[in-house]
Amino acid sequence: MKRRVLLVLDGVEPLQHGPGAQLGQLKDLGLRALLRCFAAMRPGAAHGLVVLTSRLAVKDIARWQDGAAPVEPWATPWPSWRPDARFEVVADPTPYTPPKSCSFIDVTLTIRADGTVVACCYDLLTKSDLGNVMQQDLSEIWNGAHAEFNGRFANGDFPSPCNTCTQVTERRYLVIKNPTSLTFPV
Repeated sequence: MKRRVLLVLDGVEPLQHGPGAQLGQLKDLGLRALLRCFAAMRPGAAHGLVVLTSRLAVKDIARWQDGAAPVEPWATPWPSWRPDARFEVVADPTPYTPPKSCSFIDVTLTIRADGTVVACCYDLLTKSDLGNVMQQDLSEIWNGAHAEFNGRFANGDFPSPCNTCTQVTERRYLVIKNPTSLTFPV
């Protein structure tokens, strides 16, 4: 049975060459071959999606950037759940019922560059360490620690980082106290 696949490679900089003639090239030949294979594939019903994040351009797939491997440069500030004095946290007053499931963890998981598996792409601090694909089979992680994590979630025991995520908790918004006083790096 052919199935589509979503592969998230978050923060691959440690797997890339640094300053020098090979800047941005992948060190791992297997990963390089996998990405080139995906980029060279014709889109179709069984085609998957690879989402790769890096602060360096990935030279190995650069020739496909206007086609199968588009480059979408973006960055967004990720405010902590305890914002500094420039912000005020405002709760949404509408009635709220906690969810029994979350699409971010029901059918996906995130694999960090070092092999660490976390439940969700929003887990930037690796609070939901479910295992490591360098040491365990992915199906073992999916059917073990990931299933346990999902079970806790379904029972209303929201593990970290879900317990502070706005997808799960009451809706909260950051409001800038004095918008004219903020500066952000460009």
